[in-house]
Amino acid sequence: MAPNDPLAHAAQSLCSAVDPQTSSVAASSAWAQVAASFHDAQPPASNRCLETAAYTVVSNLLAYHAAHPDSPVLPTAGAGTACQPQLAGINPATDVLTGTEMRLLGRFVEVSAVLVDGINVQVRKVSENRFVFMAPPAHAGPATVRVLGPGGVIIAGSAQFAYLVPTSAALVPTSVPEVTATATDMPTSPDPQKPDPATTPPDPASQDATQPPAAPADAPQDATQPPAAPPAAPPAAQQGEAQPPAAQQGAAPQGAAPQNRAP
Repeated sequence: MAPNDPLAHAAQSLCSAVDPQTSSVAASSAWAQVAASFHDAQPPASNRCLETAAYTVVSNLLAYHAAHPDSPVLPTAGAGTACQPQLAGINPATDVLTGTEMRLLGRFVEVSAVLVDGINVQVRKVSENRFVFMAPPAHAGPATVRVLGPGGVIIAGSAQFAYLVPTSAALVPTSVPEVTATATDMPTSPDPQKPDPATTPPDPASQDATQPPAAPADAPQDATQPPAAPPAAPPAAQQGEAQPPAAQQGAAPQGAAPQNRAP
């Protein structure tokens, strides 16, 4: 019942009215509150067993007090329960991890143990009708819960919750293909003990003996080879080409002393 429900107020006031420790003045005031709250209460639905039982008790005690206002009402424990104990659900029901605190939802008087997929798990009573247990280690996925009452009797009803599937597990493939590497597939690394042919000068002893060694740039020419041809002479003067004029007769050659002539 909700705390602000009129039937809940009537039931609470009734507990004070019939308490032997309550004075006669306080009891009279409590009976008046019971009557006022019950007047505003609505008959509960037939499937609401707890509300139906409370409505019946309040109604009968109000009628008795009205008929015997000066007679005290002495409460006694009844036989059985107003509602049949039953498991209705689990909270939380999804994304559960190992060690998560789980609450049993339903109607309970006493719970001796909890069965998770048949595994007996310890249960703890927090308050009236509030029982909790810790989620045990289990495989990922759904798990079924049953509840045991006093004497190991299975309480009616069952519930399920789902463990959280780890992301890393969901990404791991079920099988990994085998890869075989051959010698041609394997990269080779240079041996630091062996010289690199590209950077090492050739060994003269390893050269081919049938090939003559290369001559140095300043070596003399081989005597068995014909000498190089001299540079070509300038071509002779073509016939008909103008020749330089001959020296004039009697002209003094250049640089000679002049002859003395008779006057």
